[in-house]
Amino acid sequence: MEIINITKLKKKYKIDFSDGKYIYLSENTVLKYNIIKKGLLSETVLREAQVFEGKEQAFTKALNYLSYGMKSEYEIKEYLIKKEFSLGQIDYAIPKLKEFNYIRDDEYAKSYSRDYFLLKKKGPSYIRKNLEKKKVPSEYIDVAIKEICTNEKMIDVVYGIIEKEYNKKNEPKTKKIQKITNKLYTNGYSFDIINSVFKIYLENHEDTGSDNRIISKYYQKAYNKFSKKYDDNYTLKNKIIEKLIRDGFSYGDIKDYLEEIDF
Repeated sequence: MEIINITKLKKKYKIDFSDGKYIYLSENTVLKYNIIKKGLLSETVLREAQVFEGKEQAFTKALNYLSYGMKSEYEIKEYLIKKEFSLGQIDYAIPKLKEFNYIRDDEYAKSYSRDYFLLKKKGPSYIRKNLEKKKVPSEYIDVAIKEICTNEKMIDVVYGIIEKEYNKKNEPKTKKIQKITNKLYTNGYSFDIINSVFKIYLENHEDTGSDNRIISKYYQKAYNKFSKKYDDNYTLKNKIIEKLIRDGFSYGDIKDYLEEIDF
């Protein structure tokens, strides 16, 4: 093959041949195979250069993917597979990325844990599950969670979530606790930490423990519904009590309220 022209473009070099064909090569490929001047180029060197170029393209593609944020080794492999790079090209790109510290699953685990715990308020179980999906080694996950999700920090985060959610829910105490507990558990916190922080919160906000300030609203709704169906007070009272219990009020609070309104 005879090279008749070499043109430097923005990211590549265009190599024109005498038979009218042309190829594009990266600077790394051009320098590695000394394709820097016009003249004859053997078929063997051309093939080797094109093979190497494919590997360099995989590396460059991975770099571009990483420009949007840190990724695990598994995520980068899956991305390159989707982009239809061969296993040989991927096996070239991954070690090179590691060599330049573009792939660091240990640091990725810490960064991911930090973002999801401090910014998105997710707990250890949620973080671990998602890092496992990304095939991050378990030893890196353990170190990251231990370093980021300390018990002291978890208490602060969970307390803040409880305080925010508890105050905006105009519902019975038991129902609020159940809903918030389920939300926190789904977000990766253990029942032990949830229950212990709830205990602290309720001790600091003893007035939030009473349902008297909201039970009247639920009572009125139940009364309006059942008073149209039942004439005798005994049946009506029992139906209202059953409904208020289903709504999440304790029998003691219901009994106290009904005595208070003399029903």
